Amino acid sequence: MKKTKIKTKKKNYKLRNKTDQIHELSQLTYNAENLTSQNIKKIRDFKVQSEIINNIIIGDCLDIMKKVEDNTFDMIFADPPYNMQLQNELYRPNNTKVNGVDDNWDQFESFKHYDDFTKEWLKEAKRIMKKNATLWVIGSYHNIFRVGNILQDLGFWILNDVHWIKSNPMPNFKG
Repeated sequence: MKKTKIKTKKKNYKLRNKTDQIHELSQLTYNAENLTSQNIKKIRDFKVQSEIINNIIIGDCLDIMKKVEDNTFDMIFADPPYNMQLQNELYRPNNTKVNGVDDNWDQFESFKHYDDFTKEWLKEAKRIMKKNATLWVIGSYHNIFRVGNILQDLGFWILNDVHWIKSNPMPNFKG
C-alpha cells in the first residue's frame, strides 16, 4: 500500500490555506479508499499474529490488545468513548436536538473510572506500538483534554493537533 506523509515547514502544525487543506484531506481520503477496497475481514478472535494484518477485530479493546505481541504496530487509530451521557435535553444552535450516547460502552460511573479505562487502553496501545509508531486519537471537547493529560502522564509526546471543523458539531451551550 502506498504511504503518504504530510509534512509541514513549521514545527507547529498549521494548515496554510484552504487549498492545502483540501489537498491534504484528499490524500487521506484516497489512502482510506484504497485500504477499504482491499479484502479486509471482520474477525472476532485470532490465534496467530499474522491473522490481525488488514483485518478488523471485533471485541473488547483491552482483551484484544492484551493478546497482541509487543512492538507490533506502526500506527494506532483510536476512537475511544467520549463519556458523553446527557443529564438533560441538549440542543444545537439551530435548535436540533442532540441524542446523547446511552450505550454501555460509553457509560462510566465517574471521571475517575473514565480516566482509569483511558490509562489502561493507552498503556496497552503503547506496549503494542513500535518505537517510532504514531497514535491518532479522535475526541471532542468532552474527553480529549483528559486523554491528552493521560497521554502526557504516560510519556507520549504530543506532536500535533488536527482539528476537524464539523458543520453540525456537538454543542457546548443551549443545554
